[in-house]
Amino acid sequence: IIVKLYSTNFDLPIYSDNFDIAMRSFAHLSGNFDVSPNRNFGLSLLQSPFLLLVNSNNFLDYSNIIRLFGIGVSTTSIFVMYLLARKFFNEKYSIIAASLFAFSSQLNYSAGLGETESLFILSLMCSLYFILRQTNDRLIFLSFIFAGIAYTIRPMGMIMIIILLIIYLIHKILISLLQIHLLQKSIFYYFLILMRLKNIFLQLSIQ
Repeated sequence: IIVKLYSTNFDLPIYSDNFDIAMRSFAHLSGNFDVSPNRNFGLSLLQSPFLLLVNSNNFLDYSNIIRLFGIGVSTTSIFVMYLLARKFFNEKYSIIAASLFAFSSQLNYSAGLGETESLFILSLMCSLYFILRQTNDRLIFLSFIFAGIAYTIRPMGMIMIIILLIIYLIHKILISLLQIHLLQKSIFYYFLILMRLKNIFLQLSIQ
């Protein structure tokens, strides 16, 4: 958090495309949810409730709330990165992966600009984390929810939805093949047991 705060300039209001996102957040608070054909509404919609924390006539105050929201999202991503890395590596390498993510200068800089990048990355990581767990359908449902959020933030989030569908189908196919394999093994062992019992009965009948 300290690195992100140090990388952020709180003395100037947000500008450019980020200013447009901020204006759309204010529009959402007024009940305007019109979707622009060239810009997704995910970030503006999700950050709009936090603007209610401030009652000011100075746009800089709202700009800093948006910056703090981005920093909070980016900081949360560090912990999610650790959990995601633990799916593939041990604790040591997972900490290294999370640390590299935490000290990325580009990510720390963009976190304080009110851009879509921080929330988009967090949504993608959460989506991937839940699809990799696949302990029950509820977690898989959460995975697709986060992928949907990613899509509302950036159109390229659709790629994540396609990837999730592929992973889900492969997982289902593998489970089906495993179940068929177990069924075949069960039938084979059942057949062996029957043959063994048949031999025993034959021996008893001869005696």
